[in-house]
Amino acid sequence: MKNSKQTKQTKPKMKLDAAKINQAAQELSDGHSKCELPIIPLYPVRYGLSIDYLAKAGAGNIKALTETAPAGIGQSSEHSLMQLRQGFVYIYAHTKHRLFSTDDKGKWLVFRYVTNNDDTNSASEFEQLSTGQNAGLNACFLLCKWGEQGANGDWALGQIDTKNYPCISHIKSFNTVFVDKDVDIVDIAYSEYMWSSEIIERFEKDDKLRQIVMTTVNINTPEKHSAPLKDLNIHVLEYQPPKNSNDLSEQTQSWYTKLNYAAIPTSVAGLPDYQETGLMVALQDVVGEMHELQKLLLI
Repeated sequence: MKNSKQTKQTKPKMKLDAAKINQAAQELSDGHSKCELPIIPLYPVRYGLSIDYLAKAGAGNIKALTETAPAGIGQSSEHSLMQLRQGFVYIYAHTKHRLFSTDDKGKWLVFRYVTNNDDTNSASEFEQLSTGQNAGLNACFLLCKWGEQGANGDWALGQIDTKNYPCISHIKSFNTVFVDKDVDIVDIAYSEYMWSSEIIERFEKDDKLRQIVMTTVNINTPEKHSAPLKDLNIHVLEYQPPKNSNDLSEQTQSWYTKLNYAAIPTSVAGLPDYQETGLMVALQDVVGEMHELQKLLLI
């Protein structure tokens, strides 16, 4: 006769590792709380006529003024790298701007560069649009947004959709410009002026013209007009260690755009570490060179 009593089977006890559970919980929490824009920071600077070149030109020791475009960073004694003058930075994507775009096609990303509230260069009412007050603090980049009429219509302050990035909801201005993290090639230009829709359309259709006016940048590899952002203090006059406290301001006192030593931009919460991922990009500023040469004629 079989035993009617069923043998009670006990499941083996699961051994819990409290340390691993706590670690997994922390990683999960960090994953939800982590907020960083998927971008590559780009810091645009300009090619300007060098201190030595303008000194020689002012003394009449240069027979023919330069008409040569800069060959690359550190490749010409006639040019030095300097901070941008107040104006606009235009970035054309060979693929598409997805995180934010100034136009409705995802091809253009435009930033307004503001130096300070007293700067009359590139005077624009852009900072007052949408908010009714000056949104630009000292030396910052503001996102531009065009409406239905494109660049010929209103230029408003742009705002990244913060639904997926709540940690940047407070950010209205940036220390650098940027592009999407997976973008490879872009064309970048600086201008004092708001470009019209006609100019924008022509650059979109005419690759050769765009390459003449704009600088092509490989985001993944520093080339002749780009360098790691961490090397700002090596290449850019305002960020180089001062020899004397007022040395730079004295040497450029008579310039159209005077130079002063400045602090290197610092990283902002919610944005990638500039020292690790950022690129410095050198752009032509032909109008700026003309301003300096014209100023020499008036001295």
